[in-house]
Amino acid sequence: MSRRTRMRRIAVWLALALALWLPLAAAAVDKDDSDDDEQADEAPATKSHAKKADKDDEGEEKATDWTITHKGLYLIGQGSYSFMTADSDLENRARDASGEIAKTNGHVDGSWGYGGRIGYRFLDWLAAEGQAQVLNDIEIKLHNRADGTESRTKATFFQAMANAKGYLLTDRFQPYVLGGVGYGYAVLDPPGDNSKDRSSGFVAQFGVGADYYVTDNLGLMTEVSYAWPAGGVNDYDHVTISFGAMLRFYGEK
Repeated sequence: MSRRTRMRRIAVWLALALALWLPLAAAAVDKDDSDDDEQADEAPATKSHAKKADKDDEGEEKATDWTITHKGLYLIGQGSYSFMTADSDLENRARDASGEIAKTNGHVDGSWGYGGRIGYRFLDWLAAEGQAQVLNDIEIKLHNRADGTESRTKATFFQAMANAKGYLLTDRFQPYVLGGVGYGYAVLDPPGDNSKDRSSGFVAQFGVGADYYVTDNLGLMTEVSYAWPAGGVNDYDHVTISFGAMLRFYGEK
């Protein structure tokens, strides 16, 4: 593994660790603030509740707050953009697959992708889900410094994951942390008549994200995650920015 690749991986791990810590710290601060104000707000809250009950008795329209999330099934359709964090390793793999022997400079482009998830919320703060995602347009460019020619190798990466999600808040805006394990499959397609390089292996995934509920059953999501592949796909480390829409089938309170 090159020094550049090691440094990029370390930077990704540090960024994820910071992203995981900040929401937890903010939630702890909010909890302390709410505990400090609880006694001061108790009397006004009681009066407000009594006034609300009077309105209900008079048959007026009841103003309801957001109902916290409950157990149930959800579906997500998502798009994504990913960039590789082990560029030099993937460039070497492309050189081997294409038979390049001259000294070359390399560059790996990011890839758009798509996928879907199906999950179940077991508790207000915990969900499990299955995820499938495809990165269908990874491009590795190799520039021959001797004659100035350039070759382009295409790659596709598929991953199937089992994720656990821990929610930090249960209001309309619901930040979460995510961890998962699964299977990765990659196809490297060098130019010319060279054979495709197919590989597979284990993938671990870590990330942070947030759901925002537009209605009780429709929501939007965004997420940043890091995939750490091993085995035959260990050159395909990548960070993914995901965005999508969610349809949920949650039960009554």
